[in-house]
Amino acid sequence: REAAVVRQGDQLGPVGATIVARTFARMLKRDGSSYLHWPGGFAPSLRGKMAGQFTIADLLTFAGVTQP
Repeated sequence: REAAVVRQGDQLGPVGATIVARTFARMLKRDGSSYLHWPGGFAPSLRGKMAGQFTIADLLTFAGVTQP
């Protein structure tokens, strides 16, 4: 409902976005094989649409879950 009121339903509002972000962060922290636990850290090796950036949209495109 918040998204419909605050963002006309096009994107999450502040509360919804916080819930989603914290859920992803908690999942990564609890998963011992996630990149958060890699020795030396993590840097993506995939190229994004824009040089020097790799966004969630780039990840979804790479995963094949977007429509052209």
